[in-house]
Amino acid sequence: MSDLSQNPSQMPQYPGYSGALPPAFGGSPDAGFPSPLEPNEPVLAIEVPPSRFRKFVSLAAWTATGLTSLIVFTFLKLPEDRVKGLIQGNLSAALASKGVTLTADQTSMGILFGPSYVMKDVTLTFPPPAAPAHIDKIEIAPSFSALLTGKLGARVSIENGDGKMFLLGSVRGTKASVRFEADKMNLGKIGVFYLLSDINGSVTLTGKGAFSTNTDALNETDGELQLDLDKIVIDQQSISGFPIPKLAVSTGRIELDINQGRGTLKTLTIGKKGSLTDDVMATVAGDITLAKTLAASTTNLHANFALSQSLLKSFSLLEAILGNAKQPDGSFSYHLTGPLLAPNATPGN
Repeated sequence: MSDLSQNPSQMPQYPGYSGALPPAFGGSPDAGFPSPLEPNEPVLAIEVPPSRFRKFVSLAAWTATGLTSLIVFTFLKLPEDRVKGLIQGNLSAALASKGVTLTADQTSMGILFGPSYVMKDVTLTFPPPAAPAHIDKIEIAPSFSALLTGKLGARVSIENGDGKMFLLGSVRGTKASVRFEADKMNLGKIGVFYLLSDINGSVTLTGKGAFSTNTDALNETDGELQLDLDKIVIDQQSISGFPIPKLAVSTGRIELDINQGRGTLKTLTIGKKGSLTDDVMATVAGDITLAKTLAASTTNLHANFALSQSLLKSFSLLEAILGNAKQPDGSFSYHLTGPLLAPNATPGN
């Protein structure tokens, strides 16, 4: 063993070091080795400034807390009748343009899972001869995620019988987005089919979709749609002065993808090929190109469809009008090209 290990006091000395061992190694407490700090001795502290990321997270957390508290406080502080009147007034004003009135037997405010306005036993009354529509429950609530990004947004849930539908929408200036999910929701029973098409009918939806767009530049649209259709019915009625018999189709499917205004209609099927009960059996596929406006948008689709014998008998001239597009199997085929709102239909294979 070296001399240093036998005699530690012979270790090299440095300025300010007496050569004595510290108390922990057998030295004397009075040997001149620095003693632990006394309680009242000052301690030098180095403060490390928080990173930008931590500042951002802290600011976002406080902002979210503040907005949430503000909204909850507002809903608690405002008179309930005033809030009800504000929401129902806006809904009624939006529906009035189509001559539709809305009434609800029960209304309430809730804050357990966030501020919300609930309407039960809702009735939509349409211009005659359309029958009124009934909705079991509608719940409307502000969207906190939209508020945090400076948007005006809301989430809406609708329940009717076995059907459920959820919508989440937001808008900021000319930019808007919507996401929805549906499970066995009959659009005819809740009146949405008529609101969207001005046609008396119904269809049951199951599926989901999400879209974002700029109303001043539709070519910026992104989205996807995946829907299963069941029990499609068009009631007997007159459309643009032309009498339409009742049409019934068992099932359908829609798959659509849009990327920066360029849409691909992967699947649009109506009815089952060879069905004896479906009045219409059709498949449509192709491309849709959205321009800044809907009027300037174009389409390039191929449609193939067959009509039931009962439907052809109801329109004696229909088969003659479609004769040029008739295929060997009795179906009809068309290419739809040109303007999206008024495409040119030419017979195809």
